Amino acid sequence: MFRFFRRFASKSMSPFSHLVTVCLLFSILLLSLLTNSTIQAKQYQGVPSFSAKNTNTYSPTRSSYISSIMRLNMTYTHRFNDFEVTISPDLDIDYTDQTDVIFSPTEYYLDLYLQKTDIRLGRQSFSWGSSPIQSLNNFLTPVTLTEFVLPDPEDLPDARLALSVIQYFGANYLHAVYAPATRATELPDVESIWFPAQSAPSFVDLAFEPAQESSLFDGHQFAFRAALRSLPQLEIDLMGYYWTQPLPSLGIYFTPGAPGENPLITLRQELRRSWMAGAALSWSSGRWIVRQEWLIIPDRQVHRFNIPVSRLRAFSLDPQSDLGVLSDFELREDGYLISKPSLSNTTGFEASLWGGTLGGEVQTRILYGVTDNILAEPITFSLIGFFERSFANDRLQILSLGTYQPTGRDFWGRLEISYQATDTFSIGTGGNVFSGPEPEPLYSELTFHSFRRNSSFYLKFTLDL
Repeated sequence: MFRFFRRFASKSMSPFSHLVTVCLLFSILLLSLLTNSTIQAKQYQGVPSFSAKNTNTYSPTRSSYISSIMRLNMTYTHRFNDFEVTISPDLDIDYTDQTDVIFSPTEYYLDLYLQKTDIRLGRQSFSWGSSPIQSLNNFLTPVTLTEFVLPDPEDLPDARLALSVIQYFGANYLHAVYAPATRATELPDVESIWFPAQSAPSFVDLAFEPAQESSLFDGHQFAFRAALRSLPQLEIDLMGYYWTQPLPSLGIYFTPGAPGENPLITLRQELRRSWMAGAALSWSSGRWIVRQEWLIIPDRQVHRFNIPVSRLRAFSLDPQSDLGVLSDFELREDGYLISKPSLSNTTGFEASLWGGTLGGEVQTRILYGVTDNILAEPITFSLIGFFERSFANDRLQILSLGTYQPTGRDFWGRLEISYQATDTFSIGTGGNVFSGPEPEPLYSELTFHSFRRNSSFYLKFTLDL
């Protein structure tokens, strides 16, 4: 991905100076786009659309802004007889600490429309699965998790270069996707407040290495979907993949420290392609929609050590309790990763109730073959719920969303209120709450306890032209 990065200011600038800089940049860009939009529409028979979104997030616990970002987007589609060309670049202005400007041509693709076939070639995004909240099969497009759940859901996917072919058979269709290179989910740096791992023991240092993505045509991936849409009230999808696994694997690598220095633990993000299978079902009746999803990963990556995990946990709490761990622990160069089969399921519903839309899901993951020296939970659960309702002729909207994980007893919740002031301008405010008890050492699952200091509230302005 081509990315242009430039720093406009130093950390010594005041927040007010940052804001003035951002406003000037936005005003110049917006004026330029508005001036040229009519000319472009006349010359190319296409009308560009523009959007600008500014979000400021403040954490009372940290007594500081943890995110201040303005995102500008332009989408232009040129229509020909049988095909279209779409270009959609983003300009992100991050002025949290210092003003950083990042330009990215997020999407650019060519659409070819034949009699019963749609072909799309270029940098694009995909949305598979039936769940509107957290689909198990929606992983063809990598996401950016550098700020975890702060961005809006539509801002998380990071489009990829791919060839997409859809063949229609009446209401049913087959969808095939080919990607010539692997793409990694972008994780936060180890120094970030959003890095998901637990704090390392005081006697070791921790480092993180992002995945090395493959070069073009050196990481072939394929995905297929058969979509059945001809049955009344019922939609069925069957999917097969040879693709990068959806959950990033972190290999563990030890480097002994020099005399007087701590040893170093490096968490290296690994990209593993494998065969997978998925299915999705959606049944609607009146105001109710019931959904089911499955994902089978025959060789999911987990950590296995040569000594029991319980012994490692006790040692991390009190190194003097079992000094034999140091001599018994086996140093390996495979990241301590092995393969185990896993089955994930989502059961959910959506209903029109109380003047709004209520939804809920139960996600279950079963990992087979877990022994006492494998760092993984054999069964995990997540409970997800949401409710949204509109008032004042759909101009005022209220959204509540939450996730509870019984395994770690941790919770994340969001409440957002937005108001559509005009057809092009809206304002929103809300907050995120992270909570949960401190997990045991070497806890293998993501826990919202890690982000408890990041509970925050935000103010958001959106302009669509």
